[in-house]
Amino acid sequence: MTQDANTSPLQVKFSFHPTFNVPTLQEAEDFFERVFNQPSSLMVTVPKDRQLEPGQLPGYSKFVMIRDLLIDYVCPALHTRLYGRQIFPDVDVPVLMNIGWYSEDMTKTFRALRAAGIPLTNQIGEPAEGDEPPDVNQGGGGMKMFFTPPNQVGLRYQFLPVFPMPHDPRLDPRWTLPPVSDEDPLQVKHLSHHTILTDDTQRAVSFMQALGGTVLHEGRDEQRGISGPYVHLADAIYHYARPDAGTEAASALASKTPADKYWAFTFNVVDLDRVADHLDKVGVKIQSRTADTIVTDPNTSLQVPWGFTTARVPGDTRD
Repeated sequence: MTQDANTSPLQVKFSFHPTFNVPTLQEAEDFFERVFNQPSSLMVTVPKDRQLEPGQLPGYSKFVMIRDLLIDYVCPALHTRLYGRQIFPDVDVPVLMNIGWYSEDMTKTFRALRAAGIPLTNQIGEPAEGDEPPDVNQGGGGMKMFFTPPNQVGLRYQFLPVFPMPHDPRLDPRWTLPPVSDEDPLQVKHLSHHTILTDDTQRAVSFMQALGGTVLHEGRDEQRGISGPYVHLADAIYHYARPDAGTEAASALASKTPADKYWAFTFNVVDLDRVADHLDKVGVKIQSRTADTIVTDPNTSLQVPWGFTTARVPGDTRD
Protein backbone atom coordinates (compact mmCIF):
# COMPACT_ATOMS: atom_id res chain seq x y z
CA MET A 1 0.00 0.00 0.00
CA THR A 2 1.75 3.14 -1.21
CA GLN A 3 1.53 6.54 0.44
CA ASP A 4 -0.10 9.62 -1.10
CA ALA A 5 2.07 12.66 -1.77
CA ASN A 6 -0.11 14.67 0.65
CA THR A 7 0.06 12.10 3.43
CA SER A 8 1.84 12.78 6.73
CA PRO A 9 3.99 10.15 8.46
CA LEU A 10 1.84 7.60 10.29
CA GLN A 11 0.51 9.16 13.50
CA VAL A 12 -1.41 6.24 15.05
CA LYS A 13 -0.64 2.61 15.95
CA PHE A 14 -3.97 0.91 15.28
CA SER A 15 -7.69 1.49 15.69
CA PHE A 16 -9.41 1.77 19.04
CA HIS A 17 -12.80 0.09 19.31
CA PRO A 18 -15.90 1.17 17.37
CA THR A 19 -18.71 1.99 19.78
CA PHE A 20 -22.42 1.20 19.67
CA ASN A 21 -24.98 2.83 21.94
CA VAL A 22 -27.64 0.21 22.71
CA PRO A 23 -30.96 0.13 24.60
CA THR A 24 -29.82 -2.95 26.56
CA LEU A 25 -26.54 -4.83 26.82
CA GLN A 26 -28.39 -8.11 26.59
CA GLU A 27 -29.71 -7.47 23.08
CA ALA A 28 -26.23 -6.80 21.71
CA GLU A 29 -24.62 -9.62 23.68
CA ASP A 30 -27.20 -12.08 22.35
CA PHE A 31 -26.57 -10.89 18.78
CA PHE A 32 -22.80 -11.32 18.91
CA GLU A 33 -23.08 -14.70 20.59
CA ARG A 34 -25.74 -15.96 18.19
CA VAL A 35 -24.33 -14.56 14.94
CA PHE A 36 -20.56 -14.49 15.47
CA ASN A 37 -20.28 -17.15 18.21
CA GLN A 38 -18.28 -14.65 20.26
CA PRO A 39 -18.68 -13.97 23.99
CA SER A 40 -18.73 -10.47 25.47
CA SER A 41 -17.04 -9.21 28.61
CA LEU A 42 -18.21 -6.48 30.96
CA MET A 43 -16.01 -3.44 31.53
CA VAL A 44 -16.14 -3.05 35.33
CA THR A 45 -16.08 0.66 36.15
CA VAL A 46 -17.05 0.90 39.82
CA PRO A 47 -14.97 0.01 42.89
CA LYS A 48 -15.44 -3.44 44.37
CA ASP A 49 -16.51 -1.96 47.69
CA ARG A 50 -19.34 0.11 46.24
CA GLN A 51 -22.80 -1.06 47.28
CA LEU A 52 -24.97 -1.66 44.21
CA GLU A 53 -28.69 -2.13 43.94
CA PRO A 54 -29.95 -5.72 43.56
CA GLY A 55 -29.29 -6.90 40.01
CA GLN A 56 -27.27 -3.82 39.11
CA LEU A 57 -24.13 -4.40 37.02
CA PRO A 58 -20.81 -2.85 38.09
CA GLY A 59 -20.43 -1.35 34.62
CA TYR A 60 -22.36 -0.03 31.64
CA SER A 61 -20.55 -1.43 28.58
CA LYS A 62 -19.29 -4.70 27.15
CA PHE A 63 -16.59 -5.65 24.66
CA VAL A 64 -16.56 -8.31 21.98
CA MET A 65 -13.66 -9.33 19.74
CA ILE A 66 -14.44 -10.43 16.17
CA ARG A 67 -11.11 -11.51 14.69
CA ASP A 68 -9.10 -8.25 14.41
CA LEU A 69 -12.01 -5.96 15.32
CA LEU A 70 -12.77 -5.03 18.93
CA ILE A 71 -16.29 -3.62 19.45
CA ASP A 72 -17.60 -1.78 22.50
CA TYR A 73 -21.30 -1.43 23.17
CA VAL A 74 -22.61 1.03 25.74
CA CYS A 75 -26.00 1.19 27.45
CA PRO A 76 -26.62 4.89 28.24
CA ALA A 77 -29.39 4.06 30.72
CA LEU A 78 -27.02 1.89 32.76
CA HIS A 79 -24.41 4.65 32.78
CA THR A 80 -26.98 7.15 34.07
CA ARG A 81 -28.13 4.73 36.75
CA LEU A 82 -24.56 4.11 37.92
CA TYR A 83 -23.41 7.72 38.03
CA GLY A 84 -26.62 9.65 38.64
CA ARG A 85 -26.36 11.97 35.64
CA GLN A 86 -27.00 11.72 31.92
CA ILE A 87 -23.84 11.69 29.79
CA PHE A 88 -24.86 9.56 26.81
CA PRO A 89 -28.24 10.12 25.11
CA ASP A 90 -30.69 7.25 25.53
CA VAL A 91 -31.44 5.22 22.39
CA ASP A 92 -34.47 3.18 21.35
CA VAL A 93 -32.50 1.09 18.84
CA PRO A 94 -28.77 0.28 18.53
CA VAL A 95 -26.72 3.13 17.03
CA LEU A 96 -23.18 2.75 15.66
CA MET A 97 -21.43 5.86 16.93
CA ASN A 98 -17.68 6.41 16.67
CA ILE A 99 -14.19 5.00 16.35
CA GLY A 100 -10.71 6.15 17.34
CA TRP A 101 -7.05 5.25 17.40
CA TYR A 102 -4.24 4.41 19.79
CA SER A 103 -1.19 6.68 19.55
CA GLU A 104 2.29 5.87 20.82
CA ASP A 105 3.12 9.59 20.97
CA MET A 106 0.05 11.64 21.87
CA THR A 107 1.90 14.95 21.73
CA LYS A 108 3.22 14.21 18.23
CA THR A 109 -0.22 13.13 16.99
CA PHE A 110 -1.90 16.16 18.58
CA ARG A 111 0.58 18.58 17.03
CA ALA A 112 0.38 16.94 13.60
CA LEU A 113 -3.40 17.34 13.53
CA ARG A 114 -3.21 20.92 14.82
CA ALA A 115 -0.62 21.74 12.14
CA ALA A 116 -2.98 20.32 9.50
CA GLY A 117 -5.77 22.62 10.72
CA ILE A 118 -7.87 19.82 12.22
CA PRO A 119 -10.01 21.13 15.12
CA LEU A 120 -9.70 19.13 18.35
CA THR A 121 -11.49 19.04 21.70
CA ASN A 122 -11.05 17.65 25.18
CA GLN A 123 -13.27 14.92 26.59
CA ILE A 124 -16.15 17.29 27.39
CA GLY A 125 -16.10 19.04 24.03
CA GLU A 126 -14.10 22.16 24.85
CA PRO A 127 -11.61 23.32 22.18
CA ALA A 128 -8.14 21.83 22.68
CA GLU A 129 -5.56 24.39 21.63
CA GLY A 130 -1.88 25.07 22.21
CA ASP A 131 0.91 22.51 21.75
CA GLU A 132 0.03 19.97 24.45
CA PRO A 133 -2.81 17.42 24.31
CA PRO A 134 -5.39 17.71 27.11
CA ASP A 135 -5.72 15.36 30.06
CA VAL A 136 -8.78 13.18 30.56
CA ASN A 137 -11.53 15.24 32.21
CA GLN A 138 -13.30 12.37 33.96
CA GLY A 139 -10.80 10.24 35.90
CA GLY A 140 -7.81 8.75 34.12
CA GLY A 141 -5.00 9.92 36.40
CA GLY A 142 -3.55 12.46 33.99
CA MET A 143 -3.83 10.28 30.88
CA LYS A 144 -3.87 12.27 27.65
CA MET A 145 -6.96 12.06 25.46
CA PHE A 146 -8.54 14.21 22.78
CA PHE A 147 -11.31 14.11 20.20
CA THR A 148 -12.55 15.73 17.00
CA PRO A 149 -15.80 17.74 16.84
CA PRO A 150 -18.16 15.74 14.59
CA ASN A 151 -19.84 18.66 12.84
CA GLN A 152 -16.45 19.94 11.68
CA VAL A 153 -14.50 16.71 11.11
CA GLY A 154 -17.22 14.11 10.48
CA LEU A 155 -17.23 11.88 13.55
CA ARG A 156 -16.19 12.26 17.17
CA TYR A 157 -12.93 10.43 16.58
CA GLN A 158 -11.07 9.56 19.78
CA PHE A 159 -7.31 9.53 20.36
CA LEU A 160 -5.74 7.88 23.37
CA PRO A 161 -2.34 6.49 24.31
CA VAL A 162 -1.36 2.86 24.13
CA PHE A 163 -2.19 1.61 27.61
CA PRO A 164 -2.88 -1.78 29.19
CA MET A 165 -6.57 -2.44 28.57
CA PRO A 166 -7.50 -6.02 29.49
CA HIS A 167 -10.27 -6.28 26.89
CA ASP A 168 -7.98 -5.63 23.91
CA PRO A 169 -5.63 -8.56 23.13
CA ARG A 170 -4.01 -6.61 20.27
CA LEU A 171 -2.11 -4.56 22.87
CA ASP A 172 0.04 -7.58 23.63
CA PRO A 173 3.10 -7.27 21.33
CA ARG A 174 2.99 -11.04 20.86
CA TRP A 175 -0.59 -11.01 19.53
CA THR A 176 -1.17 -12.17 15.97
CA LEU A 177 -4.38 -12.96 14.15
CA PRO A 178 -4.99 -16.69 14.69
CA PRO A 179 -6.01 -19.06 11.89
CA VAL A 180 -9.70 -19.19 11.01
CA SER A 181 -11.40 -21.49 13.48
CA ASP A 182 -13.56 -24.44 12.46
CA GLU A 183 -15.88 -23.34 15.27
CA ASP A 184 -16.50 -19.98 13.60
CA PRO A 185 -19.86 -20.39 11.86
CA LEU A 186 -19.08 -17.46 9.53
CA GLN A 187 -15.44 -18.40 8.81
CA VAL A 188 -14.34 -14.77 9.11
CA LYS A 189 -10.76 -14.13 7.94
CA HIS A 190 -10.46 -10.48 8.99
CA LEU A 191 -12.17 -7.11 8.75
CA SER A 192 -12.21 -5.92 5.14
CA HIS A 193 -13.26 -2.32 5.82
CA HIS A 194 -15.34 0.16 7.77
CA THR A 195 -18.01 2.20 5.95
CA ILE A 196 -18.58 5.84 6.89
CA LEU A 197 -21.21 7.85 5.02
CA THR A 198 -20.29 11.44 4.16
CA ASP A 199 -21.31 14.35 1.95
CA ASP A 200 -17.74 15.66 2.12
CA THR A 201 -15.25 13.04 0.98
CA GLN A 202 -12.49 15.65 0.65
CA ARG A 203 -12.84 16.56 4.32
CA ALA A 204 -12.55 12.88 5.24
CA VAL A 205 -9.52 12.30 3.02
CA SER A 206 -7.71 15.39 4.31
CA PHE A 207 -8.26 14.26 7.90
CA MET A 208 -7.02 10.74 7.21
CA GLN A 209 -3.99 12.02 5.31
CA ALA A 210 -3.08 14.17 8.31
CA LEU A 211 -2.93 10.91 10.30
CA GLY A 212 -0.81 9.12 7.71
CA GLY A 213 -3.64 7.48 5.78
CA THR A 214 -3.47 6.87 2.04
CA VAL A 215 -6.19 6.55 -0.60
CA LEU A 216 -6.22 3.08 -2.14
CA HIS A 217 -8.79 3.82 -4.83
CA GLU A 218 -12.15 5.43 -5.56
CA GLY A 219 -14.83 2.79 -5.59
CA ARG A 220 -18.52 2.02 -5.59
CA ASP A 221 -20.49 -0.27 -3.29
CA GLU A 222 -23.43 -1.11 -5.50
CA GLN A 223 -25.29 -3.11 -2.86
CA ARG A 224 -25.29 -0.28 -0.35
CA GLY A 225 -25.74 2.40 -3.03
CA ILE A 226 -22.66 4.42 -2.08
CA SER A 227 -19.46 5.68 -3.74
CA GLY A 228 -16.20 7.20 -2.56
CA PRO A 229 -12.55 6.72 -1.61
CA TYR A 230 -11.18 3.72 0.26
CA VAL A 231 -8.50 4.95 2.67
CA HIS A 232 -5.92 2.76 4.40
CA LEU A 233 -4.77 3.89 7.85
CA ALA A 234 -2.62 1.77 10.19
CA ASP A 235 -4.40 -1.58 10.60
CA ALA A 236 -7.64 -0.92 8.71
CA ILE A 237 -9.38 0.37 5.58
CA TYR A 238 -12.15 2.98 5.66
CA HIS A 239 -14.66 3.54 2.86
CA TYR A 240 -15.79 7.17 2.98
CA ALA A 241 -18.80 7.12 0.72
CA ARG A 242 -21.51 9.43 -0.55
CA PRO A 243 -24.94 7.72 -0.73
CA ASP A 244 -27.11 7.65 -3.81
CA ALA A 245 -30.23 9.81 -3.54
CA GLY A 246 -33.29 8.01 -2.21
CA THR A 247 -31.39 5.20 -0.51
CA GLU A 248 -31.53 4.02 3.08
CA ALA A 249 -27.97 5.28 3.47
CA ALA A 250 -28.96 8.75 2.22
CA SER A 251 -31.71 8.97 4.82
CA ALA A 252 -29.33 7.89 7.57
CA LEU A 253 -26.76 10.50 6.56
CA ALA A 254 -29.35 13.28 6.24
CA SER A 255 -30.18 12.87 9.93
CA LYS A 256 -26.53 13.53 10.84
CA THR A 257 -25.43 16.26 8.39
CA PRO A 258 -23.11 18.22 8.63
CA ALA A 259 -21.55 15.30 10.51
CA ASP A 260 -20.88 11.93 8.89
CA LYS A 261 -22.62 8.65 9.71
CA TYR A 262 -20.72 5.54 10.80
CA TRP A 263 -22.64 2.95 8.81
CA ALA A 264 -21.23 -0.55 8.48
CA PHE A 265 -18.50 -3.20 8.70
CA THR A 266 -17.53 -5.68 5.99
CA PHE A 267 -15.60 -8.87 6.75
CA ASN A 268 -13.56 -11.06 4.43
CA VAL A 269 -14.80 -14.64 4.71
CA VAL A 270 -13.84 -18.05 3.38
CA ASP A 271 -17.18 -19.32 2.03
CA LEU A 272 -20.20 -17.16 1.18
CA ASP A 273 -22.63 -20.09 1.06
CA ARG A 274 -21.67 -21.01 4.61
CA VAL A 275 -22.32 -17.42 5.69
CA ALA A 276 -25.75 -17.44 4.05
CA ASP A 277 -26.71 -20.75 5.68
CA HIS A 278 -25.66 -19.57 9.13
CA LEU A 279 -27.42 -16.21 8.87
CA ASP A 280 -30.61 -18.00 7.89
CA LYS A 281 -30.34 -20.35 10.88
CA VAL A 282 -29.91 -17.49 13.37
CA GLY A 283 -32.65 -15.27 11.95
CA VAL A 284 -30.54 -12.58 10.26
CA LYS A 285 -32.11 -11.65 6.94
CA ILE A 286 -30.04 -10.97 3.84
CA GLN A 287 -30.75 -7.61 2.25
CA SER A 288 -28.78 -8.37 -0.92
CA ARG A 289 -26.37 -10.94 -2.32
CA THR A 290 -24.03 -10.96 -5.30
CA ALA A 291 -21.50 -13.54 -6.47
CA ASP A 292 -18.99 -12.36 -3.84
CA THR A 293 -20.80 -10.32 -1.17
CA ILE A 294 -23.68 -10.59 1.28
CA VAL A 295 -25.18 -7.55 3.03
CA THR A 296 -27.55 -8.09 5.94
CA ASP A 297 -30.88 -6.45 6.63
CA PRO A 298 -30.16 -3.84 9.33
CA ASN A 299 -33.52 -4.49 10.98
CA THR A 300 -32.31 -7.95 11.95
CA SER A 301 -28.68 -7.04 12.72
CA LEU A 302 -28.38 -4.21 15.26
CA GLN A 303 -29.43 -1.58 12.68
CA VAL A 304 -26.20 -2.17 10.72
CA PRO A 305 -25.93 -3.57 7.16
CA TRP A 306 -23.07 -5.96 7.94
CA GLY A 307 -21.13 -7.16 4.93
CA PHE A 308 -19.44 -10.51 4.27
CA THR A 309 -17.30 -10.83 1.17
CA THR A 310 -14.82 -13.05 -0.63
CA ALA A 311 -13.62 -10.05 -2.66
CA ARG A 312 -10.74 -7.78 -1.75
CA VAL A 313 -10.61 -3.98 -1.76
CA PRO A 314 -8.26 -3.00 -4.62
CA GLY A 315 -4.91 -2.16 -3.09
CA ASP A 316 -5.45 -4.30 0.01
CA THR A 317 -2.37 -6.52 0.26
CA ARG A 318 -3.50 -8.62 3.21
CA ASP A 319 -4.06 -12.36 2.72
